[in-house]
Amino acid sequence: MVEEQTTSSEDSSTGGQVDVFVDGAGKWHQISQLTAADADGQDEFGFSLALTGPTAVIGDTGHNDGPGPAYVFSDGRQGWQQNAELLGPARGGTVGFGQSVGVSGNTIVVGSSGDANDAGRAYVFTHSGNSWRQTTELAGADTVANDSFGDNLAISGNTIVVGSPDHDEDAGRAYVFTKVGGGWRQTAELAGSAKQYFGESVAIEGDTLVVGTAGPTYVYGE
Repeated sequence: MVEEQTTSSEDSSTGGQVDVFVDGAGKWHQISQLTAADADGQDEFGFSLALTGPTAVIGDTGHNDGPGPAYVFSDGRQGWQQNAELLGPARGGTVGFGQSVGVSGNTIVVGSSGDANDAGRAYVFTHSGNSWRQTTELAGADTVANDSFGDNLAISGNTIVVGSPDHDEDAGRAYVFTKVGGGWRQTAELAGSAKQYFGESVAIEGDTLVVGTAGPTYVYGE
Protein backbone atom coordinates (compact mmCIF):
# COMPACT_ATOMS: atom_id res chain seq x y z
CA MET A 1 0.00 0.00 0.00
CA VAL A 2 1.29 3.45 -0.92
CA GLU A 3 0.00 6.56 0.83
CA GLU A 4 0.82 10.20 0.18
CA GLN A 5 1.25 13.02 2.64
CA THR A 6 2.00 16.71 2.25
CA THR A 7 3.74 18.99 4.72
CA SER A 8 4.42 22.71 4.52
CA SER A 9 7.50 24.68 5.48
CA GLU A 10 8.75 28.25 5.33
CA ASP A 11 11.42 29.25 2.83
CA SER A 12 12.31 32.94 2.69
CA SER A 13 13.63 32.70 -0.85
CA THR A 14 10.53 31.14 -2.37
CA GLY A 15 7.79 32.33 -0.03
CA GLY A 16 7.09 28.81 1.20
CA GLN A 17 7.11 25.28 -0.09
CA VAL A 18 5.17 22.05 0.34
CA ASP A 19 6.91 18.68 0.55
CA VAL A 20 5.19 15.51 -0.69
CA PHE A 21 5.98 12.13 0.86
CA VAL A 22 4.83 8.61 -0.06
CA ASP A 23 4.64 5.62 2.25
CA GLY A 24 6.22 2.57 0.72
CA ALA A 25 7.00 -0.61 2.65
CA GLY A 26 6.43 1.16 5.96
CA LYS A 27 8.82 4.03 5.29
CA TRP A 28 8.07 7.56 4.17
CA HIS A 29 10.04 8.95 1.22
CA GLN A 30 9.98 12.54 -0.07
CA ILE A 31 9.15 12.52 -3.79
CA SER A 32 8.40 16.15 -4.59
CA GLN A 33 8.77 19.74 -3.41
CA LEU A 34 6.04 22.12 -4.54
CA THR A 35 6.27 25.90 -4.97
CA ALA A 36 3.96 28.38 -6.67
CA ALA A 37 4.73 29.40 -10.25
CA ASP A 38 4.48 33.10 -9.30
CA ALA A 39 5.99 32.86 -5.80
CA ASP A 40 7.88 35.69 -4.17
CA GLY A 41 9.63 36.08 -0.84
CA GLN A 42 6.61 37.63 0.89
CA ASP A 43 4.29 34.69 0.21
CA GLU A 44 2.91 32.25 2.76
CA PHE A 45 2.57 29.34 0.38
CA GLY A 46 1.55 26.32 2.44
CA PHE A 47 -0.36 28.30 5.08
CA SER A 48 -3.17 25.79 4.54
CA LEU A 49 -3.41 22.63 2.47
CA ALA A 50 -5.69 19.73 1.64
CA LEU A 51 -5.16 16.52 -0.27
CA THR A 52 -7.42 13.95 -1.88
CA GLY A 53 -6.25 11.34 -4.38
CA PRO A 54 -4.15 13.03 -7.08
CA THR A 55 -5.23 16.59 -6.16
CA ALA A 56 -3.59 18.95 -3.66
CA VAL A 57 -4.86 22.45 -2.79
CA ILE A 58 -2.45 24.88 -1.14
CA GLY A 59 -3.39 28.22 0.37
CA ASP A 60 -1.12 31.28 0.25
CA THR A 61 -2.46 34.11 2.42
CA GLY A 62 0.57 36.36 1.91
CA HIS A 63 0.60 36.64 -1.89
CA ASN A 64 -0.15 40.11 -3.31
CA ASP A 65 -0.20 41.56 0.22
CA GLY A 66 -2.93 39.29 1.52
CA PRO A 67 -5.72 38.39 -0.97
CA GLY A 68 -4.55 34.83 -1.68
CA PRO A 69 -4.62 32.74 -3.94
CA ALA A 70 -5.06 28.98 -3.54
CA TYR A 71 -3.06 26.77 -5.88
CA VAL A 72 -4.16 23.42 -7.30
CA PHE A 73 -1.59 20.72 -8.06
CA SER A 74 -2.25 17.38 -9.74
CA ASP A 75 -0.19 14.20 -9.70
CA GLY A 76 0.25 12.92 -13.25
CA ARG A 77 2.79 11.23 -15.47
CA GLN A 78 5.22 14.11 -14.98
CA GLY A 79 4.79 14.09 -11.20
CA TRP A 80 3.12 16.89 -9.25
CA GLN A 81 2.37 19.92 -11.43
CA GLN A 82 0.49 23.17 -10.76
CA ASN A 83 -2.58 23.33 -12.98
CA ALA A 84 -4.71 26.09 -11.48
CA GLU A 85 -4.53 29.26 -9.42
CA LEU A 86 -7.80 30.11 -7.67
CA LEU A 87 -8.58 33.71 -6.76
CA GLY A 88 -11.21 35.39 -4.65
CA PRO A 89 -13.68 37.95 -6.00
CA ALA A 90 -12.14 41.01 -7.65
CA ARG A 91 -13.29 43.46 -4.99
CA GLY A 92 -11.83 45.28 -2.04
CA GLY A 93 -11.66 43.61 1.33
CA THR A 94 -10.87 40.06 0.22
CA VAL A 95 -8.19 39.49 2.82
CA GLY A 96 -6.99 36.07 3.91
CA PHE A 97 -8.23 34.14 0.89
CA GLY A 98 -6.63 30.73 1.37
CA GLN A 99 -6.80 30.86 5.17
CA SER A 100 -8.37 27.41 4.92
CA VAL A 101 -8.87 24.99 2.04
CA GLY A 102 -10.69 21.73 1.45
CA VAL A 103 -11.11 19.36 -1.49
CA SER A 104 -13.38 16.41 -2.19
CA GLY A 105 -13.83 14.91 -5.64
CA ASN A 106 -14.36 17.73 -8.14
CA THR A 107 -15.12 20.36 -5.47
CA ILE A 108 -12.70 22.76 -3.76
CA VAL A 109 -13.64 25.13 -0.93
CA VAL A 110 -11.47 28.11 0.03
CA GLY A 111 -11.99 30.13 3.19
CA SER A 112 -11.44 33.88 3.40
CA SER A 113 -11.97 34.83 7.04
CA GLY A 114 -11.05 38.49 6.51
CA ASP A 115 -13.55 39.14 3.73
CA ALA A 116 -16.45 41.59 4.18
CA ASN A 117 -15.07 43.44 7.21
CA ASP A 118 -13.85 40.20 8.78
CA ALA A 119 -17.29 38.63 8.55
CA GLY A 120 -15.67 36.01 6.35
CA ARG A 121 -16.72 33.98 3.36
CA ALA A 122 -16.04 30.57 1.83
CA TYR A 123 -15.88 30.08 -1.93
CA VAL A 124 -16.79 26.87 -3.73
CA PHE A 125 -15.02 25.94 -6.97
CA THR A 126 -16.10 23.11 -9.25
CA HIS A 127 -13.97 21.28 -11.79
CA SER A 128 -15.48 21.37 -15.24
CA GLY A 129 -13.60 20.26 -18.35
CA ASN A 130 -10.01 21.33 -17.84
CA SER A 131 -10.60 24.22 -15.45
CA TRP A 132 -11.89 25.19 -12.03
CA ARG A 133 -14.61 27.83 -11.76
CA GLN A 134 -16.19 29.51 -8.75
CA THR A 135 -19.81 28.40 -8.42
CA THR A 136 -20.91 29.48 -4.93
CA GLU A 137 -20.13 32.00 -2.18
CA LEU A 138 -21.00 30.77 1.31
CA ALA A 139 -21.78 32.70 4.49
CA GLY A 140 -23.75 31.76 7.57
CA ALA A 141 -27.37 32.87 7.75
CA ASP A 142 -26.47 35.17 10.67
CA THR A 143 -22.86 36.01 9.78
CA VAL A 144 -21.87 39.58 10.62
CA ALA A 145 -18.67 41.64 10.72
CA ASN A 146 -15.77 40.23 12.76
CA ASP A 147 -17.15 36.65 12.83
CA SER A 148 -14.15 35.11 10.99
CA PHE A 149 -16.38 32.75 9.02
CA GLY A 150 -14.04 30.55 6.97
CA ASP A 151 -11.23 30.54 9.51
CA ASN A 152 -11.47 26.75 9.25
CA LEU A 153 -13.43 24.45 6.97
CA ALA A 154 -13.73 20.89 5.76
CA ILE A 155 -15.58 19.04 3.02
CA SER A 156 -16.63 15.43 2.55
CA GLY A 157 -18.74 14.48 -0.44
CA ASN A 158 -21.85 16.67 -0.48
CA THR A 159 -21.27 18.26 2.94
CA ILE A 160 -19.22 21.33 3.86
CA VAL A 161 -18.65 22.52 7.43
CA VAL A 162 -17.30 26.02 8.05
CA GLY A 163 -16.01 27.33 11.36
CA SER A 164 -16.75 30.85 12.56
CA PRO A 165 -14.92 31.04 15.93
CA ASP A 166 -15.50 34.74 16.64
CA HIS A 167 -19.28 34.74 16.15
CA ASP A 168 -21.46 35.93 19.05
CA GLU A 169 -18.67 37.55 21.06
CA ASP A 170 -16.27 34.61 20.56
CA ALA A 171 -18.77 31.89 21.48
CA GLY A 172 -18.36 30.61 17.95
CA ARG A 173 -20.37 28.67 15.42
CA ALA A 174 -19.92 25.87 12.90
CA TYR A 175 -22.17 25.98 9.85
CA VAL A 176 -23.11 22.90 7.85
CA PHE A 177 -23.92 23.22 4.14
CA THR A 178 -25.35 20.44 1.99
CA LYS A 179 -25.34 20.18 -1.78
CA VAL A 180 -28.91 20.07 -3.02
CA GLY A 181 -29.42 19.80 -6.75
CA GLY A 182 -26.95 22.17 -8.33
CA GLY A 183 -26.38 24.40 -5.31
CA TRP A 184 -25.36 24.52 -1.66
CA ARG A 185 -27.67 25.47 1.21
CA GLN A 186 -27.13 25.82 4.94
CA THR A 187 -28.72 22.89 6.78
CA ALA A 188 -27.41 23.30 10.32
CA GLU A 189 -25.82 25.82 12.69
CA LEU A 190 -23.89 24.32 15.59
CA ALA A 191 -23.19 26.50 18.63
CA GLY A 192 -20.79 26.60 21.55
CA SER A 193 -20.89 28.31 24.93
CA ALA A 194 -19.67 31.77 25.89
CA LYS A 195 -16.14 32.65 24.66
CA GLN A 196 -15.39 29.07 23.68
CA TYR A 197 -14.25 29.89 20.11
CA PHE A 198 -16.40 27.03 18.87
CA GLY A 199 -15.35 26.27 15.29
CA GLU A 200 -11.67 27.17 15.60
CA SER A 201 -11.07 23.77 13.96
CA VAL A 202 -13.44 21.44 12.10
CA ALA A 203 -13.27 18.07 10.37
CA ILE A 204 -15.77 15.83 8.62
CA GLU A 205 -15.74 12.31 7.23
CA GLY A 206 -18.95 10.72 6.00
CA ASP A 207 -21.67 11.17 8.64
CA THR A 208 -19.29 12.21 11.44
CA LEU A 209 -18.40 15.83 12.16
CA VAL A 210 -15.89 17.08 14.73
CA VAL A 211 -15.66 20.66 16.01
CA GLY A 212 -12.75 21.97 18.06
CA THR A 213 -12.92 24.78 20.61
CA ALA A 214 -10.71 26.49 23.17
CA GLY A 215 -11.98 23.80 25.56
CA PRO A 216 -13.54 20.46 24.68
CA THR A 217 -13.91 18.87 21.24
CA TYR A 218 -17.43 18.01 20.07
CA VAL A 219 -18.35 15.02 17.89
CA TYR A 220 -21.62 14.96 15.92
CA GLY A 221 -23.21 12.16 13.91
CA GLU A 222 -26.31 11.72 11.83
